[in-house]
Amino acid sequence: MKFITRISMMVLLLAGFGLGNLRAQAVNGGPRTSQAYYKITLGHQAEWVSLYSHYHYPILKSLQEQGLIKSITLLKRDRHHLTPAWDYELQIVWRDKFAQVTGNSPETLHKIFPDWADYQKNEARRWEITEEHWDEDLSPLPVE
Repeated sequence: MKFITRISMMVLLLAGFGLGNLRAQAVNGGPRTSQAYYKITLGHQAEWVSLYSHYHYPILKSLQEQGLIKSITLLKRDRHHLTPAWDYELQIVWRDKFAQVTGNSPETLHKIFPDWADYQKNEARRWEITEEHWDEDLSPLPVE
């Protein structure tokens, strides 16, 4: 029993150090930019934008209202390019790394979407018509 208690204390202590390290990075790290790219099944772009607007954007707006996100921008291409092939780019500027890592909680989702079955169904549809998706996280690199 003492052994389990010691291990539990050690895990909690290490978790505390990890959280403290994230907080330190947050204070010193400054804003972080993430970019998400979406390639949509041909002919479903308008449906994807509608689903995004109703089921993903409200989550991001809530995080922005909480001060975790500084800006949200959804971009579409004005020209067709073969590579990299994407239809929409989502740019998010997070307050810091801590906000980016801890921002999305189940409580927030359930508060925004009390009809959980509707949310899950429509988010599943958004991903069903998404052919490809990838994320890029960017950090400023000092050059001076």
